[in-house]
Amino acid sequence: MILPDALLAIVKNTLFTYSESDEYKNDMQHPRHMELMAKDMQKYFEDNTVITYAWTAVNTQGTPDPVTTYQGTVKFTPAWNLDMPMSLMPGLSGKIHSSVSGGLITAAAGWTVPPGTFLMLPLYLPQHTVAEECLMECIVRPTCNWIKTLINPAPLAGVHGAYTGTAVMTAIT
Repeated sequence: MILPDALLAIVKNTLFTYSESDEYKNDMQHPRHMELMAKDMQKYFEDNTVITYAWTAVNTQGTPDPVTTYQGTVKFTPAWNLDMPMSLMPGLSGKIHSSVSGGLITAAAGWTVPPGTFLMLPLYLPQHTVAEECLMECIVRPTCNWIKTLINPAPLAGVHGAYTGTAVMTAIT
């Protein structure tokens, strides 16, 4: 389940640890804050996003499949890339959008269904002046809320055991 506060805690911990490190002191020409945040966000969404599909199917005798839902998982390829100066925040929404668009949703074991994709809608990231509040209110919370809206209604034909049918994405949590 996608929880903005949980993601924020992960990102803040990573950025704090990096800022206190010798590596940060050596990277002053090109700090890696955005790269590290991208890795945290990608891993968090891959580990915590639950995608639910409604499933309608029958076997060759016309008997309906008793299973009516399944859940999928998402993997992003290529890896998220948010590497840019924080001063270029307006361009960040495009980078996040591009990273998420590479997400492929796979069904659980026992299902033969083509990979699903997100319905890509525009992402708006508001501007903020206080760094910590900006991390939560300008990046983390809007991105979490946005991903939950990317429900793709396109049906996916597939097989579950002896049943052939159609899956439709119904929820992203």
